[in-house]
Amino acid sequence: MIIAGIQEVWYILLCKVVKTRLRPMTIYKKKRYTDYNSINLYGTYDFSLGNHQFKIMAGFNQESSYQETMEALSYGQAVIEVPSLGSGTSTLKATDKYNEFSVRGGFFRVNTTIRINICWK
Repeated sequence: MIIAGIQEVWYILLCKVVKTRLRPMTIYKKKRYTDYNSINLYGTYDFSLGNHQFKIMAGFNQESSYQETMEALSYGQAVIEVPSLGSGTSTLKATDKYNEFSVRGGFFRVNTTIRINICWK
């Protein structure tokens, strides 16, 4: 039983060594940040002047977005048990992205009604 235990430990160590040599351990890290806000406001107002009735609607809308992405790959980790981007012994590959868009607008509408009194005789 002791020999079987030693063989099992040796096999695990051998697999790590072979795995490290044939296929280097890779660390992949991705960070993403998104900031989004949206404002939509509108209102209506009814009033009349003499025989005229008015209804006014006005509004404002705004959209904004902000996004950043950072991806990094580190190949050939020196210490497999402690993964770190800085502990790679081979290539370090990093990409960076940035996006931003914004929309702003306003609108209005006026409805009117005229009352006309027609007398038919």
